[in-house]
Amino acid sequence: MTSLVATKMVNKVTFQKSDICCIADLHFGVHQNNSMWHSIAHEWAVWLDTELKSKNIKDIFILGDFFHYRSEIAVNTIQFATNILNIWKNYNIVILVGNHDSYYKDRVDVNSLSLFDGWSNVTVISEPTKITSYGKELLICPWGTSSEELTKSDIIFGHFEIESFKMNQFKVCTDGAKSKDLLKNTDLVLTGHFHLREEREYKNGKILYVGNPYQMDFGDVNSTKGYYILDIKNKQYNFYENSVSPQHKRTFFLNWLNILVITHKLRKSLIINMLNL
Repeated sequence: MTSLVATKMVNKVTFQKSDICCIADLHFGVHQNNSMWHSIAHEWAVWLDTELKSKNIKDIFILGDFFHYRSEIAVNTIQFATNILNIWKNYNIVILVGNHDSYYKDRVDVNSLSLFDGWSNVTVISEPTKITSYGKELLICPWGTSSEELTKSDIIFGHFEIESFKMNQFKVCTDGAKSKDLLKNTDLVLTGHFHLREEREYKNGKILYVGNPYQMDFGDVNSTKGYYILDIKNKQYNFYENSVSPQHKRTFFLNWLNILVITHKLRKSLIINMLNL
């Protein structure tokens, strides 16, 4: 991968306004390209469009994992993704390459997002890229960006696997990037990759996992999903909850068994009372 130290400031990434929508980990095609999950994602995409129009947002920044499967994209998912981007055709869309978008595990130059090369409103970031926007230096890091490739920036965007953050409800990351390495170069990191929304504040800055925008499996139980609006100028952000997508709920068999027993007793009592009338 090209060293960021040798990478010049580029202008291929632009934002139309300082307030931008930040989302990550859409995983289009998840669950074997199931049409039900396409429908769930479609409803969310239409809802997001309505939300962003009401806030006069012009830019959508996707922090990796647009697609779910790395080695192949099903035809129905390609068509579905095209339909979603047509719903969002009036937005300036920037997508950085995540690990699920990459064919190889350790490099991102071969990726499924190349499908969107030539789209006038879509910019794909497949190498570490630094830009200046609204007076701030922004460093955009696709999957695989190393600590040696980080430079001083006002905000770092990425698809990082950061040590000690929750990978899901059951597992914590024990390896990966170090928080201290990121925060040596900035005081604000926004990243995709882990699906649980999590914000940590340190003495020298903040790291924010934006999470996936809708629940996709039981690893998302009890987690609130949605999108962020980030103001690049003042580095402030707000979270807006997804109010349309279904949620996974966990219950226990004994709870259902108790309900059945109570219902049976009530029914039996009711029949006895009726017979005694």
